[in-house]
Amino acid sequence: VKKDEVEKRRISERESSVLKKENERFKRENERLKHDLDAELNIVSDFEAKYFAEVEEKEQQRRMTEQKDIQRLEAESLKIEERKKKEKAIERADIAESLNIEQEKKLLDAQNEAKINKEEFEKEKEKAENESIKYKEEQLKRKELDDIKGVMEREIWLLKLENENIKYQLAKFKLNEFNV
Repeated sequence: VKKDEVEKRRISERESSVLKKENERFKRENERLKHDLDAELNIVSDFEAKYFAEVEEKEQQRRMTEQKDIQRLEAESLKIEERKKKEKAIERADIAESLNIEQEKKLLDAQNEAKINKEEFEKEKEKAENESIKYKEEQLKRKELDDIKGVMEREIWLLKLENENIKYQLAKFKLNEFNV
């Protein structure tokens, strides 16, 4: 029973440690994704600033109208791509957050189970200690009774010896009376 409880506690502690590590890993991943998202947003902002400056410059040249249209289309395409990347990053962050919440719940469950196992172990330990004390007390009482029994047997033996001696003295006395 003790081995089972110790093993359960070890398993619970091991699971708790694994869950804590996974939780930290998800937190780091979440921070990294947020950082990536900020970097991507900065890239988009920089790109937009450059694009609009370039558009103003190109508007002064009629020959470059076609190229401006192409650049605008490319910029829009990049914007869409960046937006998609941003949406995917947000989606990954949301998934990481939900996984993080799930891992925290598992961790709490594991901690609660470990606490329950520890309490049960303490109860069993206390019960075993009480049984041990009770057993020792019974052994002590049994020894005391054996000691008392030994003393009483010795007293009985001495009384029997004394009775035999008195009988002998009485018989001797009666013989002396008949002989007189």
